[in-house]
Amino acid sequence: MFNSMRTPRTRAEFERAFHFSIEKQIRVMDHMRDYVRSLSRVRLLPNGRADFQSVDERARLHANMSLPENMPPMPSQTREQIVEGVASSRAAKKKSAAKKKSAAKKKSAT
Repeated sequence: MFNSMRTPRTRAEFERAFHFSIEKQIRVMDHMRDYVRSLSRVRLLPNGRADFQSVDERARLHANMSLPENMPPMPSQTREQIVEGVASSRAAKKKSAAKKKSAAKKKSAT
């Protein structure tokens, strides 16, 4: 029923498998970064709907793959809740950037 996993017999085989694993993870992370970047560029219209002029192909494909037919519908959010979440996320990013900048200034001053 199940086949046993072939384990490396030598250090060279292990290192080869390890390098393949690292390369695969890097590729996955690069793709996820691109998806996040594309999704973060999607603008919302005043009525809370997506502005399709701001949706690129990667964001469209990701959205289409994310919601299978058999998945229960997500609870609806008001536009205010969505905007509030985006605003708090942006504020957190600015705060983090300011903190990094002040730490860099302190480090360069010493």
